[in-house]
Amino acid sequence: MHSRLILATGVPGAGVSTVLKTIEKRGKVKFNYLNFGDIMLKVGKQREYVESRDQIRRLPVRKQKELQLLTAVEIQEKGEQLYVVDTHCTIKTPEGYFPGFPRTILEQLDPVAIVLVEADADEIAKRRSTDTTRKRDAEDAETIREHQAMNRSAAMSYAAFIGSPVLIIQNRNNKLDEAAEAVEKIFEAAGLGKWG
Repeated sequence: MHSRLILATGVPGAGVSTVLKTIEKRGKVKFNYLNFGDIMLKVGKQREYVESRDQIRRLPVRKQKELQLLTAVEIQEKGEQLYVVDTHCTIKTPEGYFPGFPRTILEQLDPVAIVLVEADADEIAKRRSTDTTRKRDAEDAETIREHQAMNRSAAMSYAAFIGSPVLIIQNRNNKLDEAAEAVEKIFEAAGLGKWG
C-alpha cells in the first residue's frame, strides 16, 4: 500500500505554503507536509543539475521530467499516512507552460484530491514584490490571471485522469483563517477515507 496524498497547489504568491503552515499551527488536523520543490531540489543537487529552486524551472524539460519522476517515487515510498504535497500545478518556463504532473507522475503519486489555492492577481503581484526569500520573475496581474487559468485547466485534466476532486480555495488578504478552515475540511475528509 502506498501513501495517501493530497496535492495542494497554486501559482507562486497565492499562499499555498502559508495556508498549510497556518493549518499546522492550528493543530486541528494531523497531516504530514511535503514540499515537492524542496525534494526536487535535493534530487537535482545530487545530480548536479541545480544549486537553487529557482534554477529548476530553467532546466531543459527533459531534466525537469526526470527530477519530477524521481521526486514522486521518493514521496510514495514514505509509507501509509496522509501526506499533503505542496507543489505547482503548472510551471511557467522559457519554453511555455509545463504541466506539473505529466501522466507518469500522476500515476506514481495517485492523489485522492487536488486543492487549488487562488488569490486576486493584484494581491499576488503585491505579495511577490515584498517576498525577499525568492528570486521570482516579475509578472503583471494579467500574466498571473493567465497562469491561474492554466492551473484550473490543468487541475481538471489531472482530476479526470485519476478520478479525484478538485477543490478551489480563495486565500484573500486578511482572510487566512477562512482559507485554512476550508482546507482543513478537505484534509479531514481525506483522512477519514471519504475520497480515494
